[in-house]
Amino acid sequence: MNYRLYGVYTKEGEPFKILKGGMITLADYHLFPGEVYICRQDSMLIIGTGDPHHAYIVDELQPAGKKRMDAKTFINGLHFEGKE
Repeated sequence: MNYRLYGVYTKEGEPFKILKGGMITLADYHLFPGEVYICRQDSMLIIGTGDPHHAYIVDELQPAGKKRMDAKTFINGLHFEGKE
């Protein structure tokens, strides 16, 4: 996924809406602005804000042309290339 000004897009360029989420505190690592971290084990989708201590965790989203879904459902539907 790539971050673009005013929205979030998949690598195919399809937009999706972030409907629900909140700020979290990061203790061990830093995400750059718009950088996306996906943890399949914990079903978390986190987006970097540029603040070295905080990031935004997505709870609910809606991919283009699809119904709204929670982050776990979205992550379970992703197909990863390479190692997981």
